[in-house]
Amino acid sequence: MIQTETGADIFRLTPVEAYGDDLFERAQDELNNGIRPELTELPEQEVIDQYDTILLGFPIWWYDLPPCMDIHGGL
Repeated sequence: MIQTETGADIFRLTPVEAYGDDLFERAQDELNNGIRPELTELPEQEVIDQYDTILLGFPIWWYDLPPCMDIHGGL
């Protein structure tokens, strides 16, 4: 939806270990224990530096962002 509205470039951030049938249990374990899954296919810093604004779109997990999107240390 963000890309449709803005015409922005898209970079998909996905966890190294894909979510499977245990989605609910895994998501709750990550949330409850502060686990942040490793991401794959991250853009290089040179690519990120080309942008003035970066918008992150993600599903809401129990009224919060998914643990894998908790990037307080920066990309």
